[in-house]
Amino acid sequence: MKALLGIYEEAWKRWGARNQRAMLAEECCELAQAALKQDRLFNGRSVDSLCEEIADVELLIESVCHNQHLRERVDQWRQKKIARLINILRTPDALSKSPGEASEG
Repeated sequence: MKALLGIYEEAWKRWGARNQRAMLAEECCELAQAALKQDRLFNGRSVDSLCEEIADVELLIESVCHNQHLRERVDQWRQKKIARLINILRTPDALSKSPGEASEG
């Protein structure tokens, strides 16, 4: 893991914070496209593409969190989101709604 953190730091120094965040945004868009394609073209290629884009986004998220010292804050937000999801899942009338719909009504 320590070696990976060094790679994140090296990439951050080479391309800079702004470019790394731009790459994260770009990869998020590619992930969204791969997710939509999988619903439309469920096949081995679409699954592999989805897995590749998830890996790209995960690596860039880890890099941004490490280099901007955001891990603790992200983990705090993750816990809030998990608690919210648990609450939604335990609310009988919200079971048929997506999390976004459940919070609207």
